[in-house]
Amino acid sequence: TDTLENIKRARNEMAESRKEQWRSLEELSERVTEARDNAQKAMSNMRKVMPRATSQGLDALATIVQQEGIRVGEQYHGLLLENFDIKHPKFNTAIEVAAENSLFHVVVDTDATAARLMKRLEQDKLGRVTFLP
Repeated sequence: TDTLENIKRARNEMAESRKEQWRSLEELSERVTEARDNAQKAMSNMRKVMPRATSQGLDALATIVQQEGIRVGEQYHGLLLENFDIKHPKFNTAIEVAAENSLFHVVVDTDATAARLMKRLEQDKLGRVTFLP
């Protein structure tokens, strides 16, 4: 009976541990969902301030990069504004005023990569994007 009670106690402890892990997983899932929603809202707000052709081009680029087999992080680095961190929020307005639409230029590794992407954008009439090799 001692061993039976020990086994039951161990089972109950494991069940409690599992419940705690489920709660933790649910909390993390909620945080991920919230962060994803916030990122989408921020991107939507950003798209509202840029020229329409640029917005369309940037929307199409994600698909084109994948279709062309261009390596993200090696050949394609994304928007200029995604490639640096502002150390203090007080500089945000100054950077936005000074850089204007240049913040929406796309950073790539070479002219060849930029040419491939531009060719697809022009060919399919998917918008206009400025590249920075």
